[in-house]
Amino acid sequence: MVLPTGRPSTTVVTTATPVGQRARWRRSADGVVAGSFTTGAGGVCCGMAEIVRSGRRDGLSIDSRRCPGNACVLRSGRTSVKCQRSRAGASVTGRPCGRWPMARSAPPLSAHRVLRTTSLDVARASVSAQLAPHRLMPTAGVEGFRALHNAVDLDGLSLHYIDYASEVEIAVDGMGFQLVQIPLAGRCTIVAGRATVAAHPGTAVVAPPGRPLRMRYSRGNPRLMVRIGRPVLTQRVAVARAAGLDIPDGVGELDLTRGAGRSWRALVDLVVTDVDRPDGLASAPSAAAALRIALIDGLLAGLAVPGEAAAVTPHERPIRRAARLIEDHCAEPLGTPDIAEAVGLSVRALQAGFRVHLGVTPMAHLRRVRLERVRADLQQGRAASVTEAALRWGVTHLGRLSGDYRSTFGETPSQTLQRSR
Repeated sequence: MVLPTGRPSTTVVTTATPVGQRARWRRSADGVVAGSFTTGAGGVCCGMAEIVRSGRRDGLSIDSRRCPGNACVLRSGRTSVKCQRSRAGASVTGRPCGRWPMARSAPPLSAHRVLRTTSLDVARASVSAQLAPHRLMPTAGVEGFRALHNAVDLDGLSLHYIDYASEVEIAVDGMGFQLVQIPLAGRCTIVAGRATVAAHPGTAVVAPPGRPLRMRYSRGNPRLMVRIGRPVLTQRVAVARAAGLDIPDGVGELDLTRGAGRSWRALVDLVVTDVDRPDGLASAPSAAAALRIALIDGLLAGLAVPGEAAAVTPHERPIRRAARLIEDHCAEPLGTPDIAEAVGLSVRALQAGFRVHLGVTPMAHLRRVRLERVRADLQQGRAASVTEAALRWGVTHLGRLSGDYRSTFGETPSQTLQRSR
């Protein structure tokens, strides 16, 4: 949007925004701006608008900026105005949010500088020490490469700001932590196994521990990153799942423009601002711990997959998750203590929950799932022998298999195999 500056008192200006909407602004003599605009697409003001047009009017410099989420951050002269989130066609009131010079502002976490260099080797070594060993490769040569890295540690969780200025590719063999990347500008593509995610401002990409990653960042690629250590992550995931949240295990995306993702992004901004203050909340250990837990729990809430958990009682949710865990991992050695730990219950509570909600014990459910998988393999000719099918699904006691199979399906495993030929 074009926002004239230095106008006389009570001047009213109506102009088009960069995305084709109309706006009306009133400037008072002291430079305070009030007004509203109608937006044709909802968006959240993320503070990361890019200049899409520059010019001069009445001898004054004017910038038009566009936010990736179709919301605008307007900076012209010394006055800055943010828009609030709106729905399509809603009127949004602009509010003064301070007088910021057009000169570049300090990047996030500036009070915690780790590195500023034009050396590729120095940058690679420093970031490897702070995060994980990796290969850093400029894709268009080293000319223009400038690395800036700010970071602060909150004991189990750390915040990072990294900007390489030029286009780069990064390869990591695996990390012992979860990494959340929040692009502030530019674009990046992240490949983890068969999953490929294209990230941009307005989204966050979550990479779980232990996965090889390949990342390609465009020129002008500043980003915030949240590093979550495996021990505290495991603890908070167990708490979230015990509360009924279905947390995915793979690479995930979080929409930062709506819902829980938007709130989590605001929380990240709050913490980033706070840690740059010597007298902020994070200077108190107890408050820093609370901020750390809030960041992790908020992230998990944003990543949670909506599903059947919402339709069952709180006491039933961990039992449903335990049943799914058994079904997904029935070929592996599983014991009741393993399952109970995975869903955050005691062994006694798990057994009682299975009896109440499923009418069987956890191990009886496991045996039934294995029987069904063995039968499916035998019926569809995926196994040359009963032994092959049994071992594939974690069944090592063939005598017991035969008895359980016959009582369940009315025939022996060998008879099923013969009928499939």
